[in-house]
Amino acid sequence: MNSNSDREKRFDGNEVAPNNNGASPGHDEPRELREDELLVEFGAEVEHPLDLERLRRVVTRICVDHGISVGHLSFTVLGDERIHALNRETLGHDYPTDVISFDYVEPERRSTRVEGEVVVNADYAAREAPEHGHGPAEELLLYCIHGTLHVLGYDDDEPDAAATMAELQERYLREAYHEEP
Repeated sequence: MNSNSDREKRFDGNEVAPNNNGASPGHDEPRELREDELLVEFGAEVEHPLDLERLRRVVTRICVDHGISVGHLSFTVLGDERIHALNRETLGHDYPTDVISFDYVEPERRSTRVEGEVVVNADYAAREAPEHGHGPAEELLLYCIHGTLHVLGYDDDEPDAAATMAELQERYLREAYHEEP
């Protein structure tokens, strides 16, 4: 068993031992992570339209395409109020946002491993979807893809990097809706 000093805090304040998914309230039941496994965990505090199998397939594909075969990614769906509070507490931004990601692996150690969390906003997706020509489920999946790319080290602060990231997320979104289950 890991000591408390070996534990990490998740965005919701729960502690997680390395290599253990330590599910939060509303998440899948916790279980030990095998050393050769990529685990995609999901939880929600609000109603959402996400297809969880589609989410798992696209996240797995993104990771495999980037040489990631081991680790844990957790996705949580919140509403405006909770993500606003989280955005204020973690990033100092006093507004609700679409997605916040947390990467728990040092970039130099990210060769084949991922550990992170992606938090998405169902209310934001419902508002923004019509402007982007998506339904709410597609918009929310886009946020999950965007957050996954951030956890894998992509950034969108500079125009060229943002263009690369936008191209990748649109590609994975298209593939998610055109692949056979």
